[in-house]
Amino acid sequence: MRLKHKAAKYYDEDGHRVELLPLLRELAAGEVLDVTLHYYSEPRKPASAKPLRICAIRKSPEQAERAKRKTRRKMRAPHKKPLDPAAIEMSEYFVVGTSLPTDAFSSAQVLELYRLRWQVELAFKRLKSIMQLGQRPKTDPESCRAWLYGKMLYALLCYAIVDKGRSFSPWGIYSKYLEAHESLWRELSVALRLVSEAVRPNIGIPYAPESDPDEYLNHALKLSIHSGDLPRTKYDIRHKTASFMRTLQHCSDEVSTFFQHNRISYVLIRE
Repeated sequence: MRLKHKAAKYYDEDGHRVELLPLLRELAAGEVLDVTLHYYSEPRKPASAKPLRICAIRKSPEQAERAKRKTRRKMRAPHKKPLDPAAIEMSEYFVVGTSLPTDAFSSAQVLELYRLRWQVELAFKRLKSIMQLGQRPKTDPESCRAWLYGKMLYALLCYAIVDKGRSFSPWGIYSKYLEAHESLWRELSVALRLVSEAVRPNIGIPYAPESDPDEYLNHALKLSIHSGDLPRTKYDIRHKTASFMRTLQHCSDEVSTFFQHNRISYVLIRE
C-alpha cells in the first residue's frame, strides 16, 4: 500500500520512535530504501506491535517538483488544513508498505509490483469514468449480466481501436477529436465516441421512439390505462395494466402491428 505522511507512528525493534523523513533524506535521486519498522495496531498496547516492510525511492528533481505542486494544490483546496511542510517534503519520495518477505522479493520488485497494481487501478478507473461501468441501471441479475457484457464488449472494442491506431499511425488515433498524440485516457474517450457513432445508427440510438416496437406497445398501454375512468390508486393502475396484457395474449395480430411499422429499423446479423 502507498504510505503518506503521518500514515502511522513507526518504532524500531526496541520500541523507540523512528521518524521516516530523516531516513528518506539520506537517499539520492533514484536510490531505494528498504527497512522494516513496527507500528501498533492498537494504541498503547506493545503486544499489538506489527512489523511493516517499507520500500521507498527518491524521485528525480523534475518528478519531485511536479509532485510538490500537486500536493500544494490539494492543500489549498477549500476546507483543507494549512500547508504542512513535512507533507510537501514527503512528496519527493515514493513510499510503499508491504508484507512481502525480503528473501522472496527485492525492494525493486516490490516497487514494480505496486506500479503494475496501480495500472490495474487506472484501468478500472477508466472503465468507470469513460464507460460508466459503475453506473448500473439494472437490478435483475440477468439484466445486470447482459448490461455488463455489453459494456465489456464496448471496452474491448475501444482498446482494440487504440492499439490499432498506435501501431498504424505514429500519432495514435487521429480524428476530428484529436489534434495530436494524447494520453490513453483521451484516446479511449475518442475510441468510445467512434464506436458509439458506428453502432448507434443501426440500433436506433440516440433515442428514437418511432423506431422502437416497445414504444408502440408502451403507447398502446398508456391509451388503455387512460381510457374510461381514470385510475386513482396503485390497485387501479395494476388492474388496468393486467387487463391490457391479458387482452394482448389473445390478440397476436395486434401485437404484430407493433413490429410492422414502416419506421421501425432492425439490425441485420449475418452468421
